[in-house]
Amino acid sequence: MLAASEEYHLAIELMRQAVRIDPRGEYYAFLGQLLAKNPLWLRFAAENFDRAIELGVADPAVAAARDAVREQMAASAAPDGDATAGEKKRRFFGR
Repeated sequence: MLAASEEYHLAIELMRQAVRIDPRGEYYAFLGQLLAKNPLWLRFAAENFDRAIELGVADPAVAAARDAVREQMAASAAPDGDATAGEKKRRFFGR
């Protein structure tokens, strides 16, 4: 419900507690999805997707999400070239 209402911070904190208490692959996958909402947390998102796969989550969407996060990380690591401050800000906030 928190994620659906875009209360990502609280949802992330609850999912972090959930994976500590009961480390299920589905929980790691959902935590990865939540973390991927913030460009600054992409590395953590990829790590959680990896953990979900290690724990046996066979959903191909999880691997696809992990790959998309890694592509996003690679793109953000590339030099911005002639990007204006406004373009960089829009990329950061995803709008």
